[in-house]
Amino acid sequence: MPAILSRTAHSLWRPARSVWDSAVDFVYPPACVLCLCDLPSSRRKTDWWTTSLCAECRAELAPPVLQDCQRCGAPAGPFADTSSGCPYCRDDRFVFEAVYRLNVYEGKLREACLRAKSAWGEPMARVLADLVWERSGAQMREIGFSCVIPVPPHWTRRYQQPHSAPETIARRLAAHLQIPVRSTALAKIRRTPRQAGASPTVRRQQQRGTFRCRQPAHIAGRTVLLVDDILTTGSTAQAAARALKDAGVRRVFVAAIARGLGRHA
Repeated sequence: MPAILSRTAHSLWRPARSVWDSAVDFVYPPACVLCLCDLPSSRRKTDWWTTSLCAECRAELAPPVLQDCQRCGAPAGPFADTSSGCPYCRDDRFVFEAVYRLNVYEGKLREACLRAKSAWGEPMARVLADLVWERSGAQMREIGFSCVIPVPPHWTRRYQQPHSAPETIARRLAAHLQIPVRSTALAKIRRTPRQAGASPTVRRQQQRGTFRCRQPAHIAGRTVLLVDDILTTGSTAQAAARALKDAGVRRVFVAAIARGLGRHA
């Protein structure tokens, strides 16, 4: 009898769900989260990252990448040896070991990153995080991370903009990895000026001593995935990773949506 009831309930649920989905699509037509063009209602039967973007936007945000630098995530030639860095990072000493990223910070990805940073940018940030996972998830699983830590904003910026793109991205990647997010493990103890247009030297000076670890007992000896939205020179990630290493973290890797190449790193 329970089996018969279960089959009956299932047979009734499918047409009811179809009617519900049609009603939702009528009131809220599915649209690309970036260009807002209409999407087919079949999006409900597939994965989030393939359905919240139209095919054109998705192809431009996540084109095939032949090779990138193992240390900083900058694009590299197909036969380049980047184990010791690339022209963008060869003179830098990073305490993090590698960077996972989606693409270079330009074109439509730049537009998407700016959208993700906005006050209403959480859906865009989730979609971008899923694209990063699609590209680098297998590599991330192999590392064996203990937790994911977003690069935090200064507390004063929380009042100006409650949504934090790095935190949204971190939560999404942690869900894929099935590990905890330590969103309060790091604190930005000094507010820094906007870094757009600043030289690498100025960026490093601005970020030195900016972060402090607040929960060293929870992360000491662990392997951590540090998450930011955009990596330009790596100075912010370096300062945050240094605070984690000083607190006893064993290994730090970085995930970001985009790698900026506006200035030599």
